[in-house]
Amino acid sequence: MTKRNELKLQIVEVKGSLTPTKLSRRLRPTPTRSAPTRADALEALKATKGFESVFERVPALGQIGVWGEMASWNVCQTTGAAEGIPFLWGCDFPSSSWTMFDGSANCLPFFAGSDNALGVTPPGKNARQVWCYLNAPVDGLYLFVVQVESYADDLADPNYTASVECLIDSDSAYPLGAVTIPVDEVVNQPFLVNLTAGQYRFVIAQVSGAFFFLSLTAWIVPVFKL
Repeated sequence: MTKRNELKLQIVEVKGSLTPTKLSRRLRPTPTRSAPTRADALEALKATKGFESVFERVPALGQIGVWGEMASWNVCQTTGAAEGIPFLWGCDFPSSSWTMFDGSANCLPFFAGSDNALGVTPPGKNARQVWCYLNAPVDGLYLFVVQVESYADDLADPNYTASVECLIDSDSAYPLGAVTIPVDEVVNQPFLVNLTAGQYRFVIAQVSGAFFFLSLTAWIVPVFKL
């Protein structure tokens, strides 16, 4: 006979109930988002501080026709040199606000913040992260564009922001920078990374606030002068 654990059965007296709380309603439906195009990526590059100085070194950044398609990731499919569907760590399904069905049907994982924006306060901080694996086939300059969005809710403070930190994991962690996500806005954030051929992990880690991961897209950019 299997020995039961040592927990002792007892009757626990609970003397009070929760303060009545109006639980969250459903999040406003999020429209289907397309992954960023090369034109979207160039627009995001031009809007990023430091673009002009990098462009002087790599003029091909302004010539989207010479970029090579490399890989793309969302939670339902991948393309190119992507190695498998992304790993999702600590994504949240806060009752009827955003269910597992919503996440699957829309290919959108939701990561709650530590705030009380959805009617309840989530438990302590977990490792809420997205991991995307790349098998880089050649050495070169890789352009990654992270596409994220904060939650779309009519009750949200218009000044609400979320933040994620991006990094490349290989022999060690190489921080790329933080991305600020205003409420109800899709953000396409570019990063440029020199890689040698091999496997890498692109990590998107929650810093604060609630957000959706939409996609990650990668191109390889020639470094010769045009």
